[in-house]
Amino acid sequence: MNGRKTLIFGAGVYGKRALDELGNENVEAFIDNDKSKWGKLYYGKRIVAPKDIFDYGNVNVVIASIYSNCIAKQLTEMDIKNFSFLSVLFMGIMRKKILSIIHIKIKK
Repeated sequence: MNGRKTLIFGAGVYGKRALDELGNENVEAFIDNDKSKWGKLYYGKRIVAPKDIFDYGNVNVVIASIYSNCIAKQLTEMDIKNFSFLSVLFMGIMRKKILSIIHIKIKK
């Protein structure tokens, strides 16, 4: 993603999906608002507080959370502009899941 380091905001299920899509070698760390996760490892990557984003220099942040709108607002208030959303990365995967759900509902 343009030569910058990538951080994933959200150390949960969607964060893991983003890590899988981006590749372990392309992700520096996870960011999470949950204080109980800070300092721990998630799939081999450190989980840091939002304020620690600045320690990584000029980065891309991929928001991978159900709270994406709130996180986008938070990042904007922190004057961080280089972020994208999980939904952009996973439209294909989500489309397949939605089609599977529709197929199951139609069968019933």
